[in-house]
Amino acid sequence: PGAVAYRLRLDLRRRTDRRSAALPAEFSVARGLPGGRSPSPLTRREAEVLRLLAAGSSTALVAQRLGISATTVRNHVQRLLDRLGVHSRLEAVALARGNGWVD
Repeated sequence: PGAVAYRLRLDLRRRTDRRSAALPAEFSVARGLPGGRSPSPLTRREAEVLRLLAAGSSTALVAQRLGISATTVRNHVQRLLDRLGVHSRLEAVALARGNGWVD
């Protein structure tokens, strides 16, 4: 899980840097993030949740595997969606797979 989190953070930094350099200032707002905030690197726990979602795990299964409540899983999911600038779990998993963050 630590390696996945590291790869996610590194790739997000690179994508954010490339986006910022390639776009004029008026277009530097990351898609889906209010207030023009850039995507933040995922925490280790958010990366673990994303990896489990990519493996097809439900909220209940993620909660069981990580030893946390379903509400906490939903909170982690919402934060990782916000950080990645996507609107659904499916989009997050597609982005992660497309960038090689998860298998």
